[in-house]
Amino acid sequence: MISDDYAELVTLFAKRIEMQCQKLKETQQAVTVPREKITAEMCRRIGYDESIEGKVVVISPEALRPEYQTADNQLCYVTGGFGASANSRGTACYCINLYSGKESRFNRSDILGEMKELPEWAIHSEQHIRETREKEKAADGFLSR
Repeated sequence: MISDDYAELVTLFAKRIEMQCQKLKETQQAVTVPREKITAEMCRRIGYDESIEGKVVVISPEALRPEYQTADNQLCYVTGGFGASANSRGTACYCINLYSGKESRFNRSDILGEMKELPEWAIHSEQHIRETREKEKAADGFLSR
């Protein structure tokens, strides 16, 4: 929108912010698992001398925007990346979010650690992701023969 009227522009901006707030509320209300923030006290620290590929890790709340600093956004299954290897110079860690199933990339420094006790929903999600990946690998092996 283009206008010389500052009040009109500010009003439009405020309406757009209100729409975004409403979308955020709806998204948060649709989450079916507990939404508490996972903190360092709830995790076991992972050293850089340890591989994290194939593990469920916790993304540091500081690496996420405030509205995403909850368990449903913090718990991820690491699928690979140079940063996932032990003693690597790389930083990229490719992950699958345990709640949404979306794939994403984080730096190794964004990872807080492994949760000491995974919630029940996360355990089921991890099993589902592992089974799906095993099936995909088996299918790829079958096709390459």
